[in-house]
Amino acid sequence: YVMSRQFGIWTSTSETWIDDSICVAQSRPFDPHDFFKDYSVYVGVDLAAVSDLTAVAYLCVLDGYYHFYVDYYLPQDSITQNAYYEIWAKNGHLHLTPGNATDYSYITEDIMRMRQAGVIIKSVHYDRYLSPQWAAEMTEKNFKMSVFSQTLGSFSAPTKEFERLMRNGKIILHENPINRWCISNVTLK
Repeated sequence: YVMSRQFGIWTSTSETWIDDSICVAQSRPFDPHDFFKDYSVYVGVDLAAVSDLTAVAYLCVLDGYYHFYVDYYLPQDSITQNAYYEIWAKNGHLHLTPGNATDYSYITEDIMRMRQAGVIIKSVHYDRYLSPQWAAEMTEKNFKMSVFSQTLGSFSAPTKEFERLMRNGKIILHENPINRWCISNVTLK
């Protein structure tokens, strides 16, 4: 955690939180615009500013299974920071925004497209740290916005529940190599 977050050094943990074989077994290809159409979803947004990934996760619970689709964004100027970024962008898994900072308007447009496709967005949860202006704009577009504080206390119960559901085969992840890579880099504290 310290090496990657405080010093910007890419690492993968030697202590795997959720084994990659579980992620592979529970990953499926699907188009969220069609799959989630006419269903309620909850959206979680982790905005990054300059060189980190921004993630927009959509959760839809259907027939007792938790289906996750995640869109990832990165500023174009940060593509050389990780050898995977260019491959993921070329294969359509990573959205690049122009310049050296994440352009949040791309995120807004993609969430709007999801709603226009008939997906019922119940609420959008976000960390207030980088997003007061963005949250205000989303509220103006009639999205119900909800603050989620990214603290250890806030993450404890959801992290345990996510792990339990993954290990019990109740989570279906959209087939995206970034999901697997991100999960492989989690170290629990």
